[in-house]
Amino acid sequence: DNHIFKWVDEAFSDEIQQLDYQVQMLEEEVQVLKATITSGLKIMKGGCLILGLGVVVVVGILMYK
Repeated sequence: DNHIFKWVDEAFSDEIQQLDYQVQMLEEEVQVLKATITSGLKIMKGGCLILGLGVVVVVGILMYK
């Protein structure tokens, strides 16, 4: 968004809403990854754990760029 012509409190409110949305999306992804890792550990203990942790790191990096 272009915050040049907005009041400071309105711009901050917009930023907080966007960050809140991003946090919610990350929380949902973490829950899915936890479920995937848990079920994956039952099938393949080592490989799925490393893959799951790698995905978490990559998603985290991509979301905050």
